[in-house]
Amino acid sequence: MGCGSSTPKGVEGSVAKSSATGPAGFPPESQGTKPTPGNECSTCLPEIGSPTQSANEVADMQKQMSADMDAMLNASEVQLALKAEQEAKVKEMFAKYDKDNSGTLETSELCDIFKELGLAMTDDQFKYYASAMLKDFDNDKSNSVDFKEFKKFYARCLKTEEIRSSYSESITKKAREEKLVAHARKMFKKYDKDGSKTLDSAEMDALLKETLGEHITFTDAEWEAISRDVLKRGDKDKSGAFEFNEFLNMYKKCLATPNLKKKYEQKIVMRHQNGEWKVDDGM
Repeated sequence: MGCGSSTPKGVEGSVAKSSATGPAGFPPESQGTKPTPGNECSTCLPEIGSPTQSANEVADMQKQMSADMDAMLNASEVQLALKAEQEAKVKEMFAKYDKDNSGTLETSELCDIFKELGLAMTDDQFKYYASAMLKDFDNDKSNSVDFKEFKKFYARCLKTEEIRSSYSESITKKAREEKLVAHARKMFKKYDKDGSKTLDSAEMDALLKETLGEHITFTDAEWEAISRDVLKRGDKDKSGAFEFNEFLNMYKKCLATPNLKKKYEQKIVMRHQNGEWKVDDGM
């Protein structure tokens, strides 16, 4: 049989049959085909009720699925119950402070909330923080807080003992800082004799003498040298005088409390003894 001869009779039918069915009688789609995306495991994991599973296996799987669903439903019911309980608690608190039953909380009623936090503040400070709270949560600009707005305040500031304590501490810290700044500003204004909104060397000299002179005895020339030294250390912009922020920084570190003031007195005496500044340095 030559190269151009036709396929022997009988073999042709066999080849055709092989092409249609695939090797060894397997269907053609089994030849190198890949599972469709998202169904990669369909060829390796039996479905519930498939012939490869026993009746007991199917029952166990169905039982587990039922238990999982019950757990999900129970968790949802618990969450709903807790939410309802929390809502009732917030309503009770809101009603407690809504003294005039207006359905809103005004500044005077908000003050009572801050007072019950146990904050050591003046009435003016209570009003200040009540007004600040009003500004933050009064979304409809009604100059009062309705129940919906109060819920947001409650969730952010009062919901748990830990949150309430943290909120109380932050307010106390702010109030203390504001009190300190107010006292420093009052002192600054008192010694700013020329109204320049700065304290020069002569004005700082007067301030230090009156503030520290009760426990330190220096000559006038020595006090002048001290004031020049203080300015030199704290005058960040080298203007030759303290602006308020520069003075405030020095005040916080050296004069804000009796303990700080005592330490500062000791430091000044030690600098004098160590010769860190001179009376006649011309500064």
